[in-house]
This record gives sequence, structure tokens and C-alpha cells, in this order.
Amino acid sequence: MDAGDAGAAFVAGKVDAAVTWEPWLSKAKETKHGKLFLTSKDYPGLIMDIFIVNNDVVESRKEDIKKVLRAWFKALKYISEQPNDAGAIMAKNLGLNTEEVLGMLEGLKFASYDDNLNYFGIKGEKNNFVETFNAASEIWKEEGLIAKTADGNSVYNASFLVDLYKK
Repeated sequence: MDAGDAGAAFVAGKVDAAVTWEPWLSKAKETKHGKLFLTSKDYPGLIMDIFIVNNDVVESRKEDIKKVLRAWFKALKYISEQPNDAGAIMAKNLGLNTEEVLGMLEGLKFASYDDNLNYFGIKGEKNNFVETFNAASEIWKEEGLIAKTADGNSVYNASFLVDLYKK
């Protein structure tokens, strides 16, 4: 059962516990039987949403990748500066009402451009991505999801962040 189905099952009272995400976290909290034990707020930086691009795309579509990243950070700025309008836009596309989306956004921390520079060690003192990836790689191996661990240093390319706003 994936995390979305688990959330729906919990809200429906079909399971006693679930690991899930928004919008199911908010819906679960609204139920009589819902109680959050842990969230990603308890472990900042552990859960990350990242852009992944194949090596051939990195080589052949560098400018397109930069355009996507610029659009992403522009959207994050808009969400921050115009949350009600952004919430209405997202609600329409998610099939939810604006209040539901705004409630979900309260529990989310979007990583800004500067947050990314720090997280990937471009501005900060250490590369948190490598540390988190390596820990996850160990867990994936222990769980039999991968045959051997991978080194986080070998799987990311921060050059797009570094060069994103250079003229």
C-alpha cells in the first residue's frame, strides 16, 4: 500500500496506523481517531524532494533544466508572497478547496534557492545531501532494495544551482 492509500485507509478507519503525507495528514488530524506521532518537522532535512535528471538530459538540455529550476524558485517565491492566490491556483489543480490547500501548506517547508545552496554545501559548511543520501543508501541495502550502497558524492550535480542566476 502506498502512502496515499495508507492515509485514505486510516481516515476511513480501515487501518489503525499509517505512514502518509499531505493531504492525508491534515485529513487524519481532523478525524476522531487521528493523532500524529512523528512528522518531518521532527527530523528536518531527512525527507527531501529533489529534481532528478538523466545524464543524457544533463548534457543535451542544460538551458531547459535551468529554466525549470528558475520557474520552480519563482513559484516558491509566489507561494511565499501571495499564499492565498497561490493556494487557489493549487486548489483548482488538486481538486481541493483553497482552505484545504492553505492548511496543507502550513505543514510544508519549501526549500528556497538559498536553502538549497546551504543544503548542498555550496554556501554551508557541509553537504547535507551526501550525508542524508549515504544514510538512506545504507537503509536501502539493509532492506534489500539495492545490492550495494552508493556514494552520495557520485549521484548529484550541484552545478545547476551554482550557475542558475549567472549572466
